[in-house]
Amino acid sequence: MPNPTFPEPGPDGNPVDMVLLLQLLESRRLVFTMSALRNFCRAAQPLVERCMLIPDGYDTTIVDDEDEDCTAFDIGPHPHREGLGYFHPVRGWVDVNQTQLQRWRPDLTAIFTALLGKELRLPVQGLLERETGLIWEIGSVRLIKSGRTTIWFVRCLHDLATQHRLQEALRKFPPLDTVLALTSTEYEDGPHMGLGRCVIVPIADVLDAYAPQRIDFDRLRRRFEGRHHIADTGPLTLSQDGRTLTISGVEMVFGGEAQQHAIRQLVDAYHDHRGLRAAAVLENAGTSVTSFAQLFKKQWPVLRRYLKSQNGFWHLEP
Repeated sequence: MPNPTFPEPGPDGNPVDMVLLLQLLESRRLVFTMSALRNFCRAAQPLVERCMLIPDGYDTTIVDDEDEDCTAFDIGPHPHREGLGYFHPVRGWVDVNQTQLQRWRPDLTAIFTALLGKELRLPVQGLLERETGLIWEIGSVRLIKSGRTTIWFVRCLHDLATQHRLQEALRKFPPLDTVLALTSTEYEDGPHMGLGRCVIVPIADVLDAYAPQRIDFDRLRRRFEGRHHIADTGPLTLSQDGRTLTISGVEMVFGGEAQQHAIRQLVDAYHDHRGLRAAAVLENAGTSVTSFAQLFKKQWPVLRRYLKSQNGFWHLEP
């Protein structure tokens, strides 16, 4: 069995193969064996050089590609000398180099730092996993004049279950402003998903034509602004900063962070045509009060004209 180690890089290194990187990010599991990467050895080398692929332990089994059935064998030490390998029923002992057992996983911090460059501001506590293995909060960039835009990364978005999990993550972690969800999936955003203030942009669509290992911020900004839900047309709109709610021409300004979180949830629910339990809204807003009247205080006499309850579920009604 050949030893599938990575080749030595040339003096100038090799460019990152973005097609391969996006394919890896769309894989069912984000851990790759050396055997799985063997067919992409030269293309995967730059990912390792730039720490976009990092070691993640070792496999304890290996697939024998020379075996017609591609049988997996357990790896163990040689009984009489140093070295690792396995017994094949026909060929006897087969030596295995430890590098053949190396596992690799993507380092999303390194990947998005390379893609977004100095424009990216990482979270202080590191990347935030919003849905295990599928959705992460990467940080923020400045795309519009009024402030920074939160960046999420979503993978496998072609899967309907992932789309539903993205919806749930947006409800569980309601953003104060429109989220930019970068995805490794070739995907067309659509209103049928009911994502509220979330703009989905495939990474492949905004790569720099002259430096394809980086995102072109002009292209990204145009895509974002073209789909940015700054003011949804209709009787109910929420300002870009999440402070001003306008319903049927009546403006209400919410200065508190908890108030803004609660209003964002209610506006997203309005666009999704669903109601919310008051307790859930208040809990997600991070407040200890027990009623909307206590939370919204001076705005409550006006807001209560448009915030209705039906069978315990609250919804905005212009």
